[in-house]
Amino acid sequence: MHRFAVVADPHYHALFAGYPVAGATFRGRADACLRTRADSAASTRIFNESALALPAVLDACARQGSGTVHDPRMSCRGYGGLIALWRDHGLMRAPGDLHWESPFGPDDAEAARFCTLSSPDGMTLHRQIDTSYLVEPEEGLWLLSIDANVFVPRDGRPDNSREDAFDDSTNAGWNALVRLKPFLLDWMADVARRAAAGGKTLICFSHYPVADVLRGTMADEIALFGRTTAVLRNPTPETSAKVAETGITTHFSGHLHYLCTAQARSGARCLTNIAVPSAVAFPRAFLTASAKGTTLDMAVQMIDMPDFDAFFPHYATAETGGDPARDWLSATSYPQFLYFHVRELVKRRFLPREWPAPLWRFVMGASIDDLFTLAGKDDPVDLAACDFPAAAWGNSLTDLLTDWYAARSAGPLVRRFIPEGRRETYLALVAAFNRRSWDDRACAQSCLRRFLNMFASAVSGTDMDLTVQDGNADRARDPAP
Repeated sequence: MHRFAVVADPHYHALFAGYPVAGATFRGRADACLRTRADSAASTRIFNESALALPAVLDACARQGSGTVHDPRMSCRGYGGLIALWRDHGLMRAPGDLHWESPFGPDDAEAARFCTLSSPDGMTLHRQIDTSYLVEPEEGLWLLSIDANVFVPRDGRPDNSREDAFDDSTNAGWNALVRLKPFLLDWMADVARRAAAGGKTLICFSHYPVADVLRGTMADEIALFGRTTAVLRNPTPETSAKVAETGITTHFSGHLHYLCTAQARSGARCLTNIAVPSAVAFPRAFLTASAKGTTLDMAVQMIDMPDFDAFFPHYATAETGGDPARDWLSATSYPQFLYFHVRELVKRRFLPREWPAPLWRFVMGASIDDLFTLAGKDDPVDLAACDFPAAAWGNSLTDLLTDWYAARSAGPLVRRFIPEGRRETYLALVAAFNRRSWDDRACAQSCLRRFLNMFASAVSGTDMDLTVQDGNADRARDPAP
């Protein structure tokens, strides 16, 4: 039996990085490099607390019997710095490895692991390192790490020392990999064949998802909001099918901070992508797994930490929109703090960046009662014609919007954060909009019906059929927000 943990997106922020600027004093130590509350409010993860969350994750692993190593000097660097730090953790061959290889062969030298990538017009070529590897750290366990971090060369930008020579890898993922690194798919197929023939337990992982982690609602997302960040960071069905063709059956991913499973198929072959959330974003968890042969048992480990509010004295009190009880500085636990962070994201990031102006204005002025009224109208209502009195942030739809985004990240797990009475209201609202249909797909009712059905799909699903455990045994259950 092989036991391991899967930790995604720690986003570790070094508090004492030694920058030549005066910093804050934290726990009696001067020159702490702290990010502002506004920085976290506009980001999909929190910053300062990550310095406490990652050790909490490693401590939770240690309590369950894993060996863990944490060095305070660990931080996110580029390839040049990372290779030196990670060479003894799979990236290069280690003395105790039973087997090691890269897609280029048995040579683990940096110089032997470069490939050539082309711009869309094929005229600009750049050589880039690929850090994919296969390692057998213990008898029978094969860990396949795929470097899907593709920096796509731009047309007419031959100088690779310029930052604008490449498209950012953040949205590229596997869609770019299948075009620019097809040799990886061939290698993955070969590894899968050899693993099956040798009776190896094969675990594959990369940073980016290889299947649709929006739970089949991508078309609805595009229809409502256009090509959002979530859409851009998901693979296309064609990409997912090509990865499934390799014969890999299980893949762990991060990047979007979601907790869900998704499947990709190609003929009789099926690949399950297991999306792992971050410890510094809702729903704050990692996974533990036990594997033997082709059997894989997993558990979601929820993370809490008693000192989650250690940075609160450094955060200035901000405008709470008339809802001080839901201000994130009023949180009494780490999970509640991250749930409140979702509310901040809805207000500061998702609504202004991704929602069409008419729909945004509508939800800022409408109430739950208004939605029930609209659901009962047979005639389609123009979003732009809806005239609601101006409302401050904190109207009765705030909870719905927050819970919708929280559900997209956590899936059915979000139910423990939504009070029963609120869940019953949501179910009644979904039922009310599904009693009718409207020919005008852009009318208020059609948009809201689509929105609510996406929400229902997330909260009522069973796509993450895993045991949920408390990663911090000394902490109580999550309090309702």
